[in-house]
Amino acid sequence: MHEDRQRLIAYGGAHGGKSLFWHAAELLFGYVLTEAWQMPPLDAGRVLAVSMALSAVLDIVAARFLTRWGLGVRQAGQVQAWATLACGAAFVAFGLSGLLPPFAHGALAVAGVVCVRLAYVFIDVPQNALLAMLTLDDRERTALASTRYVTGGVAAMLVTGVLAPLLVHEKASARAIFACFTVAVSLVATLTAMLLRRHLDARIPEVGGAAVPLTSRPAMSPTRYGMQPSRMLAAMFVVSAGTSLFGRLEVYFVASSDQGHVAYLLLAIAAGTAISQPAWVWLSRRTTLAGMLRIAAGAMLASVLVFRGVAAQGGDALLLAGFVYGSACGGVLLGLWSLAAGMAAERATRVAPATTMAWLTFTAKLGLVASALASGWVLHGSDYHAANNHGVLQAMTGAVIVGALACLTVKTRRHALAI
Repeated sequence: MHEDRQRLIAYGGAHGGKSLFWHAAELLFGYVLTEAWQMPPLDAGRVLAVSMALSAVLDIVAARFLTRWGLGVRQAGQVQAWATLACGAAFVAFGLSGLLPPFAHGALAVAGVVCVRLAYVFIDVPQNALLAMLTLDDRERTALASTRYVTGGVAAMLVTGVLAPLLVHEKASARAIFACFTVAVSLVATLTAMLLRRHLDARIPEVGGAAVPLTSRPAMSPTRYGMQPSRMLAAMFVVSAGTSLFGRLEVYFVASSDQGHVAYLLLAIAAGTAISQPAWVWLSRRTTLAGMLRIAAGAMLASVLVFRGVAAQGGDALLLAGFVYGSACGGVLLGLWSLAAGMAAERATRVAPATTMAWLTFTAKLGLVASALASGWVLHGSDYHAANNHGVLQAMTGAVIVGALACLTVKTRRHALAI
């Protein structure tokens, strides 16, 4: 098998494994805490926000520590493998906490959430750094980033197509179902991380005990955007906050809906993200990455407006709007992360790629903190168990509209990104 294809499979598989943690946490931690664990929405929002804020800060600390330690390609694979094992143990502890008596499961659940977030940092920092370290130009970065979103989309489909319906419709046994799911996810994530480590160990030579890159990086990247980090960080924050709030609230929207088709909405959105990736890669090679990002943002804006309009009716139109929204999100995230990896590669002579990518994930996680607090506030201030709750729908779609409008302002001028 061609080495590039092996690299895509190994890297993508590990990303899919870690994405099972991510999607379960982002889509279901809040729902599990409020519905299965019976935690008040404001308290659940605070737990998720505080744990994510700790994770965001630790991104910067971990990146600087690993850079000083001498983070190379091989070391990144090793750190990710051990961190996945630790994250899996914390994830299982969180899942098992629901089987304990009510007086005991609250403390273990909170501890489990915090430990999952902290261990996940040491998966995320090396994985994101590899996106810059394993690629030389926009074409390679787009291919690797697209592979991330294909396998991440498959992970989301497993969470939304299998676990979420079980939790929504089998509330009596939701705790046992979630506990079993955490064990299965931890095993899969650990296996894929170990396979990536084995792949990198076998193909990265060592010189004097230190790892060297897969290939020699040219003095200058073929495509230079002159991106301003502050503007990229702003785009990351707005998009992260908007899409995360939509994701957190869509579970409640589905659970409260009286339309039968809506049960498949989460699956349609996840499927759109994964299935659309080849089309976005094709488009990115016929225009600029920034141009592709604007097209995806336009599609996201149109689809969420249609989604808002047909939400009350449900049916195939809503599923189609959800599929297009998921497809557009896949394009927006592909564009943002590919541009971010390009920026990290261009700045590599001055700033380590792990540090640049850590600042991006730090900003994205601040967006997630904002969405966690906002979701708690929205749920606290509305009867979210009522059928077709209008407040939940307005909040989840309004946040995405703001993110889409931010991405639509991206312009290229002499290969410069201006937001």
